[in-house]
Amino acid sequence: MGVIELMKRLIRVAALCSLVACEPSFLGGPLYAFCESDWLCPCGEEVCHRCIAVRVDVEPPTHGQFCSRHCFSDEGCPQGVCVRWDGDADGYCYQTCDSAADCFPSSQCADIFVERRELRVCLPNRLPESTE
Repeated sequence: MGVIELMKRLIRVAALCSLVACEPSFLGGPLYAFCESDWLCPCGEEVCHRCIAVRVDVEPPTHGQFCSRHCFSDEGCPQGVCVRWDGDADGYCYQTCDSAADCFPSSQCADIFVERRELRVCLPNRLPESTE
């Protein structure tokens, strides 16, 4: 992240903090939580997370956004797995689950089959109000 992008992010965080009275260390919601834009996702020392939109044809179908991080393997995903959907060059982290109780309220626990692996992950099912 360049200096200008970092400054823009800090200004946006400061503006948000003035609205919600949060701690100065606030840098967005947790990994795998619902988001409306990248700047609402957490940023660590090594990587900033991205707000990604996902539409998956599972039962019931899901379409939503959540904070995730770019990955190359499962080791890069805390409490999750690295998923690269068919045709996608980039992999992103998805939280693993045994039931809906393991997921954020904005997600559902679902079985997927991707990259010759059967996985049970939390899939986002909430979009920002302006796009629902």
